[in-house]
Amino acid sequence: MRDTFAEWYWPDDDDLREIVSNGLIVLDSNVLLDLYRHSAETREALFSTLEHDRIRPRLRLTYQAGLEFHRNRLRTVGEHKRQYDDVLRALRELEESPQVVLKVLFDRIGAMRDPGVQDELNRVARKATKRLVRRVRRELKAAARTNVVVPSDVRVRDEIRDRIERLFSDPGQVGYRPSSEEREEREKDVRDRLRRGLPPGTEDKEKEDGGIGDPLIWLEMKSLAVAETLPVLFVSGDAKRDWIHRTAGEAAGPLPALRQEFAVDTGQSFHSMKWGGLLENARKYLDVEVAAETVEVVEADEREADRRRQFQAAARAAASTPTSGVGSGNAFADLARQAGALDPLRNSTVFESILDSLRENITYPTPSDMFSDFVRQKIHARPPSEMFPDIALLNAATTRRLAPLENMDSNPPSPQQKTTESDAPDAASDDDQDAHQ
Repeated sequence: MRDTFAEWYWPDDDDLREIVSNGLIVLDSNVLLDLYRHSAETREALFSTLEHDRIRPRLRLTYQAGLEFHRNRLRTVGEHKRQYDDVLRALRELEESPQVVLKVLFDRIGAMRDPGVQDELNRVARKATKRLVRRVRRELKAAARTNVVVPSDVRVRDEIRDRIERLFSDPGQVGYRPSSEEREEREKDVRDRLRRGLPPGTEDKEKEDGGIGDPLIWLEMKSLAVAETLPVLFVSGDAKRDWIHRTAGEAAGPLPALRQEFAVDTGQSFHSMKWGGLLENARKYLDVEVAAETVEVVEADEREADRRRQFQAAARAAASTPTSGVGSGNAFADLARQAGALDPLRNSTVFESILDSLRENITYPTPSDMFSDFVRQKIHARPPSEMFPDIALLNAATTRRLAPLENMDSNPPSPQQKTTESDAPDAASDDDQDAHQ
């Protein structure tokens, strides 16, 4: 039976040892871009793993993944810098308007009946806030000097990119650039796959290119396996359903359909894992020295990224929800689209203001937890409180009745956030485009 249904049998210890020790290790663009997203310390640990003698010669980069890496490099650098800029802005808001940022605290103090105590608490709170701001700002700037890469500094000379380039210095490690005719033929093939609903790429149809990036990478990986007669280990942060099989909401490895297709077309096995999986298995099977703390940091980041994707997917679905009996339905859709395009964990001030607007401007007939039920369904029955650190914000805005949630493929536009000249991060290159990241 195993021979007939091999794609449903997940790799055991011997299978993993074989593919990690001897297979081709194909890196996705998002894995390379992660080297810009992590701290300098974590980045060094990741590079050390990839540069290990038992790993580096087996690394491969498809042409499509390499193209997407270069398209998104400067944008990723800018996004990482923006995280620090966002905290600095939050500190500035706290310093200039503590009574607004700490509204709950100051409201409670203001409600006290003892004016003397009220004045003293206000004074102490403001003084403590100033000390807090100074300390956090000092630590943040010190961390930024070590960890942040400025886009304008790496447009020409980029030490991280140079080090990535050295990973693929052997002949044949990087996929060749196809001719115009070859590119056209490949795109024709992958668009035909997508029309037939064959993964991967089926979850990216809303992208400008129709989602052809993933299937192009997939076809290149199959060609690599045939040319080198070796199994393929794909290292990628992509956890969408056109790559990963999920059971009860948990990732359980590559889609069985992909594993079957790979085996039939190449005669080789296929497996995939994220950064955390590569670090763990390199330590286990290749005796690569990887600190447990590094694995924990990387895996925590991956879990957070999954939460953000699920949150944004739910918000995008809400943005596409038709409303009934609500005169300001369009306003709700616009606000929900903005919320879906934001990262609620890193733009909490903006996100909260959007939800405040929802509360103030839209009234639904009957309180309901329909939206929470929908979110729970989308993440396979896991309670939203386990998934979203900002669940209180969600609850405040979603205890209103929504019409049935349909049209799951809405593609929200990114909000245009206003920044002051001193706060604005360096703009990414005009060539940067959305791609597989």
